[in-house]
Amino acid sequence: MHKHLYVDTHNEFVELKFYFNELIEQYRQMEIKYAIEVDIDQIHIRSERIVYFGLILNEMLSNTIEHSKEKLQPISIAVKSTNSGWEFIYRDHSKHDEHSQPGTGIQLIKGLVNRIGGAEYELNQEEGVYSFKFETAKSESMMAS
Repeated sequence: MHKHLYVDTHNEFVELKFYFNELIEQYRQMEIKYAIEVDIDQIHIRSERIVYFGLILNEMLSNTIEHSKEKLQPISIAVKSTNSGWEFIYRDHSKHDEHSQPGTGIQLIKGLVNRIGGAEYELNQEEGVYSFKFETAKSESMMAS
């Protein structure tokens, strides 16, 4: 995840879609049998902050592979602009046991979402959808189009 953060030490911003596609490509090379659909608006995130987004996505993908009982359902990842910032939506169609305690992975995701200043974190246990909203710094927002 850190590869292109070190390519140019003066690179303050990284395009989120590019970063996520590189991470997803690593999963595809491991011959993971999931179709992964990406729909991400153009947004550039500060390099020191984007690592947390990568960790969030990595944990979500790892949880899907480890726990999904509905194998081969497509995974969709979307980051869309809203009136007040951005919304991140990850859907893997896996049902979560509503009576079980949140595992380490879900707790880690919550902590990382908090770390980036995310709000309205939600896990729809019936449909397998993680979502949260976040804002960008003014300089990040200026780079988004």
